[in-house]
This record gives sequence, C-alpha cells and structure tokens, in this order.
Amino acid sequence: MNRMKIRGVVAAVAGSLLLSFGVNAMADSNDDLINALMEKGVLTEEEGAQLLKGRSAEKAKKSSEIKASFKDGITWESGDKSNSISVGGRVHTDYRNFDRDISNKTTAALPAGAQNGANESDTFDIRRARIEVKGKFYDAYEFLVSADLTGTSAGNTSSILDQAYLNINWWKEVQFRFGQFKAPFNLEKVTSSNFIDFQERSVVNALAPNEDRGAMIWGIPKDGLTYALAVTNGEGPKNRNDSDPRVDKPEFVGRGTVNLAEFFGNKDTQVFHFGAAGSYTELAKSNSQPAAGGIGGNGLINGGNALRTEARGINFLTLPVFASQAGVDNTIEKTRYGLEAAIAQGPVKLQAEWATNNFKGDVANTGTFKKFDDSIDAWYVEALWLITGENYASAYKDGAFGNIKPKSDFVHPAAISSGAYGAWEIGARYSKLDASDFSNLATATGTAVPGAAAGAVTGINLRGSTLEADTWTVGLKWILNANSRILLNYVYTDFNTPINIAGKLENSEKAFTARAQWNF
Repeated sequence: MNRMKIRGVVAAVAGSLLLSFGVNAMADSNDDLINALMEKGVLTEEEGAQLLKGRSAEKAKKSSEIKASFKDGITWESGDKSNSISVGGRVHTDYRNFDRDISNKTTAALPAGAQNGANESDTFDIRRARIEVKGKFYDAYEFLVSADLTGTSAGNTSSILDQAYLNINWWKEVQFRFGQFKAPFNLEKVTSSNFIDFQERSVVNALAPNEDRGAMIWGIPKDGLTYALAVTNGEGPKNRNDSDPRVDKPEFVGRGTVNLAEFFGNKDTQVFHFGAAGSYTELAKSNSQPAAGGIGGNGLINGGNALRTEARGINFLTLPVFASQAGVDNTIEKTRYGLEAAIAQGPVKLQAEWATNNFKGDVANTGTFKKFDDSIDAWYVEALWLITGENYASAYKDGAFGNIKPKSDFVHPAAISSGAYGAWEIGARYSKLDASDFSNLATATGTAVPGAAAGAVTGINLRGSTLEADTWTVGLKWILNANSRILLNYVYTDFNTPINIAGKLENSEKAFTARAQWNF
C-alpha cells in the first residue's frame, strides 16, 4: 500500500514538474526520464502512458498557439518556436548637396562629351523603401522575400525584387540556399544597408557581385568560421529575369571568413575578422554594352558599365564597349578576387577591403591590337569610434556586422536629461580606385582603339572618364534606437585627370550628404 502511495506521489510530482516545463529544450529528455522510471518500476506502464499522453497534449497545445511580439520588427511565433513569420521593412531618405550648381537636370543641353551633370544636382531622394517578409517553418526551413519600391525601369518607378530565397537549415555546418540572394563576396555587401558604416558603401563594392539568382551551400563548421560557395546566373542586376545575352556560363562565387577572437575566447569585446573571396565567369561581348536608354545595362561591372562616385554623383569611369566579331572568340573571361579585415576592440573598429576585377579576351584577328587582359583594383581603409561606448563585438555574428544597440534608446528629447540620448559614432574612410590598366583601351574622344578592327571596341573616353580616383569620407552617425538612424557625411573625390562635367573640366567632386532612416 505504501509502495502504491509512493508511486502515486512520484507520478504526480513528476507529472506536474514535466508539464510545467512545457515544450522547451528539455522536452526529449523529459520523455526519456518517464520511460526510465517505467523501466525501473517506479511508474507503472499505465501511469507512464498517462504522463506521456499529457505531454503530447501539451506539445500539441503549445505548437498551435500563436504569439505576437515586437523586437526590431513584428513577429508571429508558434508556442514551440518552430514556426514564425516576421514583417519588416526600411525607408532611407537622403539629401545630397554638391559643390557645383547644375541648373538643368537633363543631359540633352550639355555639350558633347560632357559627363552626366544631372547626377550632381542637389536633391532629396528616397534611396530605399523596402518591404520584407521572412520566417521559418518546422524549425529548419527559412525564407525571405523583399521588394524595393524605389526601383526604376526605363525611367518609370516600379517595384523590384530584392531577395527571395529558401534556406534549408538541417545542420548549422551545411546549409542550402535557393533563389535570389546576396552573392557571398565582400564584407560591405553582406552587411545590411541598414547597418553599413557610412551612408554609401565604398567603390570596392562596385567590383563585387550583386544580388543574383542561383544556389548556394554555406555553413558555420565551427564558431568563428564561415564559408559559402554559390553558383549564380552572373547577370548582375537584381531586376533581370530570363533575358540573358551572356555565354551560357554561370558565375562561381566563394567566400570564407574567420574571427580569431572567438578562438581566443574574447568574442564579447573583440573582433579579429579576416576573409577572402573569389569568382569566375565568362561573358559575351554583347554583355559589355549598356541597355537602351542607359538604365541598368548588362555591362562588365556589377551588372553595369560605369562607376559612380561614393556620393552618388557623376559616373567618373565608363568602361569600354566591345562588339561581337566574326573570326574571334567573343567571350570575355571575368575573374574577381577580394580580401577583407576588421579589427575591433570595444568601441573602436578598423576595417579594410581590397578587390580586383580582371577582364581577358580577344579584340580582333587582324592588325596589331589582338587581345586585352586588363584589371580594375579598388581598396579602402576606415576607422570608427562609438563615442558613447557601445561595443562593436556585440553587433558581429557569422562573418558580418549587424545592428549597434545603444546603451540607452533616444525616444523623446525630454529623456535627454536622464541620459537617454542613443549612440553616437564618428568615422573616416579613404578609398582608391585604379583602372590605369585600361589605358591601352582609352582614347581622347572614346573612339575606336587604334590597331583594333573597325567597330571592335569603343575605348574609354578620357574627356568624360578618369582612370584613377581617390575618395575621402568623414561621417557622423546618430543611432537613436534599434530602429532609427541619422547620418551626416562629407565626401571628397579627387580625379586623376580632369572630367568634363556640365561643360567644364573638373578635378574633383565635393558633396555633403545626409540620411534619416527607419527600419523594422
């Protein structure tokens, strides 16, 4: 009788404890415990079955519950946390002011050979306006769909698909991604535009792959190590679909990173990040030509054919246009390499990246000019300081930097007296672009290159382009809270050779830019 009472008490206590845990990380262990108690005779099979039945009912109840919450975004999550969906977005409102007065926002009235002066008009801009939906189901299948409502197509505003992918996360070490996603290449690109260090990414980012469609295998084999290998269309612009003027060759892209601070056990206060990347593809000669109207374009670089200053001013370098020819190989081999490093200690961060794009192909089968093998190099180095004392390491995860959370959120001016003024950051960046390798394809007026077959290549116009440029950027950032930021940047770009801008030869571009952004 006493044994029956003891067993009943054990069953009651075990049942109440186990059910109080709910569905959590100990769920499977609790089931094992019940089975062990049954095997030792502490619980009868009937008592054990009742407990297991109760736990099954609790699991079903928990999994069917839906809870809504807000943490940097609106999320609905099942009680067992295996299914969720979030709705988010971002709005980046910009202002740009240049050192020249450009009164005409069209290019029709500009002198022949002049660079696009319209890009240097002082203007307010909606840089980004995106809506995204992301989530997971069955705890292992993750998805994201985002659209940028500020995209343009032939001069008309239209929504553009930004990213749309399914990520299969059966194992942390080996994951699979399918759809349209960021090609894994450089630190600036994989860092969200919500959290980049300055208002615009550096010129290095123009030499990296853009969002593209394809498949990727990636993972985190060990904390502090990441890798990613992708096969994509290599088409460049994220709004392209199935129009494909290239050779039928995909682009192979790979990136690997290491954060040594995680091996040293200092990941809470330090970042010692290093990474390397590379890609290879083959393009068609027709891919070097911009699309009609100059919108988008197939191009050689990042889906375009020109490089814009970091202040989003003029296109200071327009690459050659190659024409398909009979009797020669009409493919262009494109190879990219990149290196990256970021070192952070508490509120101070140093970061640098380097990238190169090499283009190799034939120009003509007659004459003295037969082949080209030219590269564009770019690099930057920057220093940043969170003067309010926040920690960069807290924003680093899996090979990229994320959101800096202020020690105290700024919500209203009335809260300043209590020290709630958000986070403040200052920074400076120097970047360099060198396309001097292309001097063999440059002419004074951009006409056909001497020695090449007629019409084989339209050279770089040295009146409208420069082969080298240096850029200095200084910035002030106010992170009001996890969802809001205000940025002020001054950007000075020095051109190696003067560029015709709105009818005048200019050696530099000076710009003051500002951004107010909100993301959730």
